[in-house]
Amino acid sequence: MLFVCGKGETGALGNGKTDDIALFEKLPRLSTIEEPIQVQAGADHTAVLTDLGNVYCFGDNTYGQVCILELGQQ
Repeated sequence: MLFVCGKGETGALGNGKTDDIALFEKLPRLSTIEEPIQVQAGADHTAVLTDLGNVYCFGDNTYGQVCILELGQQ
């Protein structure tokens, strides 16, 4: 289970929104199937490694930092 809070301006919280969150909320995307085992947060992006070996990245992709070919917020 992964809980997030903070500045969501670039989508870096991974909850599909760009609103800021003052209180922790569960990240539903990863809560039902996979268990996050490691999280790395940058200034405007986040990467999550799960127990199944999958890596999920979200947030500002201006310079390709979330490894998506289409640049911008993801």
